Amino acid sequence: MKNFKLLAIIAAAMLLLPLACRKSFDLTEADSDTTQSSGINPDDPSDDVATFIGSYNIAVEYSGTAATVTITDTLGNALSAIDSLEVTVQGAGVTVRNLGHSTIHYTLSGSSTAGFFKLYSPARQEIELDNLTLTGSNGAAINNQSDKRTYIVLTGSSIIKDGGSYSSTPADEDERSAFFSEGQICVSGSGSLSITASAADGKGGLFSDDYIRFLSGTVSVTASKGHAIRGKDAVIVSGGTINASCSADGKKAVTTDGFFQQDGGSLTASSTGAGIYDTEEKDIDAASGLKCDGDFTISNGSLTASATGAGGKGVSIGGAATFNGGSVTATASGSNRFYVSSKYSDMTKYSDSYKSYPHSFAKAIKCDGAVVVKDSAWVYGKSAAHEGITCDGTWTQDGGTVIAEAYDDAVNSAGAIILSGGFLRGTSSNNDGIDANAAISVTGGVMIGEGASSPECGIDSVEGTSVTVNGGYVISRGGGLNSFVTTASKAFVQTTVAANAKIALCSGTTQLVAYQAPSSGGTTTLICTPELKSGSSYTLYTGVSSISLADEGFPRFGTSFSGGSAGSSLSASSSAGSSGHGGGGPGGGGGGRW
Repeated sequence: MKNFKLLAIIAAAMLLLPLACRKSFDLTEADSDTTQSSGINPDDPSDDVATFIGSYNIAVEYSGTAATVTITDTLGNALSAIDSLEVTVQGAGVTVRNLGHSTIHYTLSGSSTAGFFKLYSPARQEIELDNLTLTGSNGAAINNQSDKRTYIVLTGSSIIKDGGSYSSTPADEDERSAFFSEGQICVSGSGSLSITASAADGKGGLFSDDYIRFLSGTVSVTASKGHAIRGKDAVIVSGGTINASCSADGKKAVTTDGFFQQDGGSLTASSTGAGIYDTEEKDIDAASGLKCDGDFTISNGSLTASATGAGGKGVSIGGAATFNGGSVTATASGSNRFYVSSKYSDMTKYSDSYKSYPHSFAKAIKCDGAVVVKDSAWVYGKSAAHEGITCDGTWTQDGGTVIAEAYDDAVNSAGAIILSGGFLRGTSSNNDGIDANAAISVTGGVMIGEGASSPECGIDSVEGTSVTVNGGYVISRGGGLNSFVTTASKAFVQTTVAANAKIALCSGTTQLVAYQAPSSGGTTTLICTPELKSGSSYTLYTGVSSISLADEGFPRFGTSFSGGSAGSSLSASSSAGSSGHGGGGPGGGGGGRW
């Protein structure tokens, strides 16, 4: 064992020396209204490592069963004594106790299969991982017990793994993952970090008891026992490439008790575990690609989230969801999971007789609050066994593109669905395409609902109400037709469209709309375009050869076409369909509450 108690006075001027090789990020001071209810500012410029100024440097080099520690000042001069600093080295295990408030830049390098780095500090610090390969000798490989902001800078390629067991963790400390931190973690750099959590009693991969923010670099985390990435208060993706995967039942690839925000970078989160019965909650705890208990916001970057296990969720949101920009692809390819008579039963088709049992429906995106879609957002959700995208609040969309495909309702809202712009399409193989347990209103944009055979509808509002269309384009194709009305001199035409058929509608020689039907579902079709007038007749073209898409990210719909032949004449009316159909219901969604 080596003990270092070192004392040195660093001149105040040195604290102002710039640090070399430091990448700066374009972070601007955020307005006060960007601060979340948790008190966290997701745009805090202090998360940029360029704002950190270290008073001295500690380099730890691992070599097999040993580790060497070197301490220098900011000019690279070796120091023999620094006050209020205690470094303990035992084999390849290094523990640092910063008893003062000095800011320290740590560099970890070398390789060891039986070591660790543990840190106690009341101040901010920077930990640079420089081609480090480190497996924990007993539990976590890196264990940061500081509750202050910690900058993780990636240089070269580093590999972190937990090892042995977590049985030696002090009773008054957390250690729960291969890389653990009590405080905020801000990840940056041009290198990569791979984290594997596979200890028999392991808890997960990369954990913070505060929040985690990714700014740059490549981070890959794999967990076989617990969650892959967990930021207790928030997970923020501002840049970089993040890949997270977990395989245990009930676990999440990325999870937070607080909010999730993405304004850049690329995040891939995949879960292969099934839902598991929670004996305390008496309910099924679903596995998820991404789960946040608070609000969800994406403005830029790409998110791909998948769940393949029974009852899994691609994205599970406990608060409201706002899609401002960027792209989201979420899939749930597993069956629904029920806990019946102390045994699991997985099935695709929902059974009313199982409703009283604990259950988890497999959904691409499940939101417990309202959904807002706008600007350049692109969202795709697909579920093999149940609903595609659901929300328990109001769905408001004035821009962006949403495409949902599902076995059950493709898009389901417990509240109203209000479309004033953008593109929205829901395609269901067994239920309604777009379903609301309240009113549906369209004043602009494009809404296409594609449902199954009778009695399912393409677009279905709550029983006793009509879908109100006062602008935009609407196509509803299914076995039944919900009531449609207008108060703005709009009109509707009705026809039948076979599977995969390409059709178009013209007013004389003027092309109004072109559409290709999906490969299955009901054939009863309603069409509304801004040009249709009640009492006027329009020509239906069939056998259309090609459609000029209105938007490249929204297939099968356009306002112009080529080929085809003129067919029947369709008379437009200011109302259509029947209000006897009912949105929602246990088999058809219920707003995604289950």
